[in-house]
Amino acid sequence: MDDKHLSDNDIGRLVRSLELDIPPDMDDRIRMAASGLRPRPVSGRRLFWLLTLPSAAAALVVAALLFLPSRPNPVTQENPVISEIRTDFEIPDKNIRIIFIQRPDFKLFEED
Repeated sequence: MDDKHLSDNDIGRLVRSLELDIPPDMDDRIRMAASGLRPRPVSGRRLFWLLTLPSAAAALVVAALLFLPSRPNPVTQENPVISEIRTDFEIPDKNIRIIFIQRPDFKLFEED
C-alpha cells in the first residue's frame, strides 16, 4: 500500500481496524442512560422568567430616560453663555500668525 495514495476504502478499513467492541451488556446500559438525557421542554416557571426579565429591563430603561432630570441647554436665547474660545493658526512662508479670541462676554443673540 502506497501511503501517498490512500483511497477512501483504505482509510475506512484502517479506522475500523482500530475500533474496539463494546460488550453487549454495556451497550444496553449506555443506551438506556442516554435515553434519559433527552432535552426537557421549558417549564412554565422558566418560561415566565424568560419572558419577564427582558421586558422588565426595557421598562426600567424607559423609566430612567423619562424620569431623569434633563440638563438645560446652556446656549439659549435667554441665556447666551459661550466659553472663551482661542483659535490661532500660522502661515509660515508669509511669517503671519493669526490669533482669534472669542471672549465669554460675547453676546450671541444681541445686535448692535
